[in-house]
Amino acid sequence: MGVFPQKLGKFDSIPQILNEPLLSKPFGVAEVANFTKQQREDYEKSRLSYIGLKEVTTTAKEEGFEQGIEQGIEQGKSEMVISAFIRGNSPQQISSFLGISLEKVQQIIEAYKTK
Repeated sequence: MGVFPQKLGKFDSIPQILNEPLLSKPFGVAEVANFTKQQREDYEKSRLSYIGLKEVTTTAKEEGFEQGIEQGIEQGKSEMVISAFIRGNSPQQISSFLGISLEKVQQIIEAYKTK
């Protein structure tokens, strides 16, 4: 094993000449390796909290995206129902050619009329 890995932990900061993206990870690993037991436990707790928050954020974004798509589809259906109703189609006709239940069509039309 070379001298470089053995000496990493002895630096307080990355020397300017070695401050390259390729070398930043080994310096970070060396820094963690030199933690006291309490520092390492605190570091791991912090890291796990970060990972948990990142997962929660990712899940929330995905669920929000899916919910937005569903709302967009529902809004599009409502607009088609209203458009067909304005053009003189009956709720039964609208239900038949849009594949939406008659009850839902009637709800949309009633909401449109009360605006």
